[in-house]
Amino acid sequence: MLGLPQMGDAKRRKEQFRKTPQTCVLCGERPATTMDHVPPKGLFLPPRPALITVPACEVCNGGASEAEEKFRVYMSAKNGIDTRASMDFWKNGGLRTVKNNNKLLRELTSGIPLFIRSPSTARFEPSRTFKWPRASHDPIIKKITRGLYYHHFGSPLLASTEIEITFLSTLYDEIKNFAMGQDLTRRNLGGAERFCYAYGRAKEKPEISIWIYQFYLRHWAGAVTNPEGCDFA
Repeated sequence: MLGLPQMGDAKRRKEQFRKTPQTCVLCGERPATTMDHVPPKGLFLPPRPALITVPACEVCNGGASEAEEKFRVYMSAKNGIDTRASMDFWKNGGLRTVKNNNKLLRELTSGIPLFIRSPSTARFEPSRTFKWPRASHDPIIKKITRGLYYHHFGSPLLASTEIEITFLSTLYDEIKNFAMGQDLTRRNLGGAERFCYAYGRAKEKPEISIWIYQFYLRHWAGAVTNPEGCDFA
């Protein structure tokens, strides 16, 4: 099985779309006229798992394509544990994109040359430093968070809800212990080596939620949703 949607799934999604508010769940402003993938479809190579879609406007659906492309490249190029999934995603995903995008290629090769010990082979491999712009990171994490919040809780976040993003170079023990020790729900798409996440929200104030993401054992990010003006103290 390739994880293709069955007829029942397609009907269910169509009915769900009719029942949802007419407003895009990603921006909370414009009419929802399309269904968008969260996480972005480009973060998975064929055969893809059954992906999550949410009601979205055309602007949110297509407007983030450049940032999503950069996110795909920077994430796959990061140094990390070499797994079959991460190596395949770089060779057939990020690397192919770079070969067709001279601007991204220059960004990835303009840093300082250095050698990094591979965590899988223990050998020193030639590499270069590069800067991952927050402008091509944070908006994607925010989009994923808004989409998954709607998917799991059945209601969209308010447009005014702030989302604080944490860029993580590794999954620190403190965060790992927090995710495993707290009352967080854990999910994955395509297996543990592709995309994993944990989430939970406050019972008294449901728009306060926490999200932890792991991409291909290469990159980690955290997100906290916070209603405008909420006082955590």
